[in-house]
Amino acid sequence: MTRPGRGTAWGGISFLNGIPTGVGATVAIRLPVEVTVGPASGTEELPPGLDRLLRESLRALSDRPGDEGDGPGTVRVTSGVPPGQGLKSSSALSVALLRALRDRGGSPPLLPEELARLSARVCRAAGLSITGAYDDALASARGGVVVADVWGEETLRTDEPPAGVSVLVWLPGGEHPDLDTLRQRWNSFHPPEAAAAAAEARAGRYLGAMELNSEVVERALGYPWGELRRRLKEEGAVAAGVSGNGPALAVLVPPGSEERFRRVFLAGEVLPTTFVPAGEVPP
Repeated sequence: MTRPGRGTAWGGISFLNGIPTGVGATVAIRLPVEVTVGPASGTEELPPGLDRLLRESLRALSDRPGDEGDGPGTVRVTSGVPPGQGLKSSSALSVALLRALRDRGGSPPLLPEELARLSARVCRAAGLSITGAYDDALASARGGVVVADVWGEETLRTDEPPAGVSVLVWLPGGEHPDLDTLRQRWNSFHPPEAAAAAAEARAGRYLGAMELNSEVVERALGYPWGELRRRLKEEGAVAAGVSGNGPALAVLVPPGSEERFRRVFLAGEVLPTTFVPAGEVPP
């Protein structure tokens, strides 16, 4: 009988969506996810997304000597990351679940890069991500900024988050399109601005990448956030952009100015948060 296990991870926001060019850039934000896994009861019914993720996680770990592959077990999730918003909820859940399953089996923690590759494999197999989102998973696992080749699952650069800013996440309501719709829209859309955004991210110019990337995502997926971003910049926002496949809009603002920017949003919900430095994992 295996012991209970626990794993944690962070949510994140995009500086660069990895679908158009195969290069993605993500920064961790202080929205934590915790997963606990107990002994198998044989009676628990999990939500469809979580049951697929658990099945594929167990399958991925069963290939590794010393990992426990039995299950499904009792799974409990505590998440500060709203799902379906582009805030890396699937990657964060996958990373936390893999950590919990490893912990349950008494195996030592994986290095963040190895954990991120497993997460990418699991998320693709579970039908939760087009690319596997290696950049999202690595930022979720280790904090900080990650720029990565998402198809090759290789880290291109890591950095500390931009200094001297706070983060507001606007949730306008609704969720991003399903995976099949996202594939259809991105497969037929190849804007030249995507390559420019990728070049900015690879050079570490994350705020410029964020702005260019948002223009690309808004056009591909039909989000009418251009005028809102313009107004936010007029109010003094440092940068703003769609995160992931949206619909959430991430806004970087000077510390202490959060309430002033809240007034710009006439509907939806605004979540204040901060960046997570590299090397920090949730307690």
